[in-house]
Amino acid sequence: MTAQTMRIRFNQRLQSLTSRLGVLLALACTLPVLAQPIDPGLFSRATVSGSMCLDAWNGPAEWRKLVITTCWGNANQDFRLINVPGKQGFSFIRLDKFCVVASTGNLNGSDLKLMTCDEKNPAQWWEVINSAHHPESGRLNASFRFANKCIDVAGNPSGLAVGKTLDVHMWDCNGQLNQSWGYDARPR
Repeated sequence: MTAQTMRIRFNQRLQSLTSRLGVLLALACTLPVLAQPIDPGLFSRATVSGSMCLDAWNGPAEWRKLVITTCWGNANQDFRLINVPGKQGFSFIRLDKFCVVASTGNLNGSDLKLMTCDEKNPAQWWEVINSAHHPESGRLNASFRFANKCIDVAGNPSGLAVGKTLDVHMWDCNGQLNQSWGYDARPR
């Protein structure tokens, strides 16, 4: 085989590969672009109405009831969102080694409590809905749903006096502010 023949064959193969690559690129350009999911592990300290924080009253422990109270910045309020492995759109709401769970399932008024985290327990998987990430402030606002009920503050948190608490429970999802939780972008 002469050098001329080798060059011709090489150019033919290169041209064939280039046209195949062009077809693949054209196909790739027609696929929908999916938004990059927000890494919820970057967010901590759940707040409602700006200055009220989700709190494990008297410290994190098994079956500890959750409330909202004034944001103090202590460890009782360092709730983090953690992705559920293999379940896009679902997160654990975690404090130390405990995760948030509805104490009596999906009934209106069911208290929220802490339970040792178990990634195989779907009762600890919260669907993140109505979420909005605000990159300029680093804030994430979202509601959290389990079995068609949302995490809800019992009452109006906006007029709550310093040091007072309100219960946090499950309620029909309604899109109201007492079901909209803010998370600070504060990696820890």
